[in-house]
Amino acid sequence: MALAFLVINIWIYLLWHYLSTLRSSSKKAFSHLFTFKQMLEFLRQTIDGNYGEVHEMRLT
Repeated sequence: MALAFLVINIWIYLLWHYLSTLRSSSKKAFSHLFTFKQMLEFLRQTIDGNYGEVHEMRLT
């Protein structure tokens, strides 16, 4: 739960930090470029690159 809260807040911070550098008239035009789903995909690709893809999980 805490990890999900942290990831969502990081996404919101990055989105608003980026949008705050744009003029107010163009904020709506660029808000779709960095979606939450896209950020999760970036994180997944980074984790896969560092640790490899998980093909199975064993519960002990």
